[in-house]
Order: sequence, then structure tokens, then C-alpha cells
Amino acid sequence: MKYHIRKAAVIGSGTMGGGIAALFAGLGIPTLLLDIVPFKLTAAEEAEGKTLEDTSVRNRIIEAG
Repeated sequence: MKYHIRKAAVIGSGTMGGGIAALFAGLGIPTLLLDIVPFKLTAAEEAEGKTLEDTSVRNRIIEAG
């Protein structure tokens, strides 16, 4: 059985998600890439001078398990 993929959505823009999205886009398939980004810093992160772009802040959800 063959499937024709018309569009794709990938949840998570880490190493794996980014690669999957790039593959679909490279094949000419319209692709939506979604990722969860924290909306604000914790008090500890602010005290350390971090920004929302810092890897440790962006990976907070993953590290929390």
C-alpha cells in the first residue's frame, strides 16, 4: 500500500525533529515545525543572567522529565 503525503507537522525542533522537518521540506512537502518555548525566566535563571534563547532554558521542559 502506498501513501501520498500532502503535508506534514513535526512536534519538537531538536536534533531529531529538525532533521525530520528538513527531510519533508527537502522533498517539497509543506511542513509545519512546532516547539514549546518557555514564556518567561525563573528567578534563578534571571539571577544567572540567562535569556530565553539559552539552551538550558529552552531545554527546561525536557530536563524536568
